[in-house]
Amino acid sequence: MYIKRHIEPIIEKSKAGYPAVLIVGARQVGKSTVLKNLYPSMKYETLDDPFLLQTIEADTVGYLKLQVRRL
Repeated sequence: MYIKRHIEPIIEKSKAGYPAVLIVGARQVGKSTVLKNLYPSMKYETLDDPFLLQTIEADTVGYLKLQVRRL
């Protein structure tokens, strides 16, 4: 059962005004769950994968440009 979060309208408003929205917070608080519920077909990234984190740290702009091209 999904529990609606108070932050959902804030995420929706941010998404309308920006091409990307960063959701940060403590582990196990429902960040991924909220995003999967609001945007089931949209891609999101988690930096839990050390290889992905290292890739993004090495070339953040290049990584983001590659993601934009995939849209």
